[in-house]
Amino acid sequence: MRKTGIFLIGCSFILWLFERTTQYISTAVGALYCGKSCLQPVNGIVDDASCGFNMDIYVILFLLLCMLPGFATLIAVRKKGHA
Repeated sequence: MRKTGIFLIGCSFILWLFERTTQYISTAVGALYCGKSCLQPVNGIVDDASCGFNMDIYVILFLLLCMLPGFATLIAVRKKGHA
């Protein structure tokens, strides 16, 4: 169980680091989600109304949601070991 927690935390952190340095994951997810309309200007500007504009936020939120069960698993295993 401890290895599962470490795996979730490690994978989330590595993917987060890769995402923050390259923006590759959010670009790929945005292209899959929006297709050809990804980051197309709306009324002449690219902003929140553009499809895929905040995709990096959603990717980071997903990675955080994967990391939290890892921390919860580590804490639960630690408390079980001390009881």
